[in-house]
Amino acid sequence: MQEGTRMTGQFRESAHDARRTLTGFQAILASTAMLSVLAAISSGCASSRNSCCDKPVPWPEPNAHLQVDYLDQVYSRHPASETVLEQQREPTLAVAFSEPVAAETSAGMDEDIFPTRSLRLAEMLSMLRETPRMVALRTTLNVVQADRLQAELLPNPEFHYERFVTLTGDSDAANDPNQFSVSQPLLLFGQRGTAITTADLEISAAQAEVLAEYADLVFQVRHRFASLSVREQAVRVLRESLEHFDRVERLVEGRFLEGDVREYDVERIRLEVHAFRSQLAAAKAEVADISGELAVLLGTSDWSPRTVGGVKPLDVQFRYDELLDSMQRVHPRILAAQRREAAAQSNILLASQERLPVPELELGWFDAQAPVRNFAGAMYIGVSVPTPVFDRGQAAIARAQAEAAVAALQRQADTVETQADLRRALAVLQHLRSTLEIYSQQIRERLPRLQRMAEDGYEMGEIRIVELLDGINLFVEPQLQYLELLEAVMHAELEVLAAAGMIEGYIE
Repeated sequence: MQEGTRMTGQFRESAHDARRTLTGFQAILASTAMLSVLAAISSGCASSRNSCCDKPVPWPEPNAHLQVDYLDQVYSRHPASETVLEQQREPTLAVAFSEPVAAETSAGMDEDIFPTRSLRLAEMLSMLRETPRMVALRTTLNVVQADRLQAELLPNPEFHYERFVTLTGDSDAANDPNQFSVSQPLLLFGQRGTAITTADLEISAAQAEVLAEYADLVFQVRHRFASLSVREQAVRVLRESLEHFDRVERLVEGRFLEGDVREYDVERIRLEVHAFRSQLAAAKAEVADISGELAVLLGTSDWSPRTVGGVKPLDVQFRYDELLDSMQRVHPRILAAQRREAAAQSNILLASQERLPVPELELGWFDAQAPVRNFAGAMYIGVSVPTPVFDRGQAAIARAQAEAAVAALQRQADTVETQADLRRALAVLQHLRSTLEIYSQQIRERLPRLQRMAEDGYEMGEIRIVELLDGINLFVEPQLQYLELLEAVMHAELEVLAAAGMIEGYIE
């Protein structure tokens, strides 16, 4: 009896320690989540898998030994539980710990209000390229391409006709002289070539901005895909855990009818089951919410996306120096800022050339109608040149210089902010990976011991069903915490890829 009391005390003490451990990790998750939302990441061009890798980070092996095997002993304590034992009892921990977000379809996500379609990440990104938003973004390039066409065109010639009418003396309309002339502006100082070059730079900058917008959309799709995959996994964990609680509820109700347990125990278990049902409903609502956000990004209104194939953390070790080099070379926002600055500098040269006068060559014919001393008409040629006395293009040059200064400052700001964001994302990722590793080790160490204590204590009759339920609940909470931490790690990795300009990379 003393031995059983001692084991009961150890089990309760270990259960309290496990709860304190979970609370500590919840605080860590909250602090890292605050860090991870400090900035919005832009991202873009893909990079090879080995460009920023050192060596794979070891990932926790499947924890097949963490199973709720002691439920067999719980059910076998009473004859009424023999039918319960015939039902399927798959271990709840194997769902979350066999593989990080295992490659499963979302067939188990039932009770969907709208039609659903299961897609892999690569399929969603392929759909993203043809969404109405992306089509609209690509169409904006037609505007700057029209400016390029305008730059290629030569100025139109002008046709002039003049008729001289006699106002005094004898007037004969048939003898009034006529004058015809054609003039053509001449771009002699390279204005046309500079305009074409500037238009090409504007097109390049616009293309880079479209790619930057696309990279932002890719980040959002991957971010929500990871969240949706984890939340679907959480729904499966809660559903299987609820099945265990339902079986225990039926067992306790059977014992209550025979007078083995108190009515309080029955009500306590029913309350626990209802709480789990509410938690499952909330998890399904989160799945629907994230799925709806993905549908908005993918431009579909007829069905809601679900994940297939799953995602898991990357087995790569990021190095800051290589990520920084990639950021400076291929980050879409930085490339767009650089090209916008180049176009602004070209606009200064164009404004300087357009301030120069554009001469016009004129060729004409004067018809005298009434010959005077054998003079019936004459052909003439002339040149007219604007005189830059008041307007010498000062305003256009000042505007171009101001725009170039703004573009240069914007490029510097984008570079500094992206570099700082890369440092932040790497620091957050390092802490989250360490937390995930420690968390896995804590679960391995504590849960088997709690399992043995629960089994031994129940066999000796010192642990009631309610206390055993409390022990079962300790097996569910770590799974959900693990999935939450897993989601945070994957989000941090996406932010690192986005800050380095490699958001389209590392897609299996």
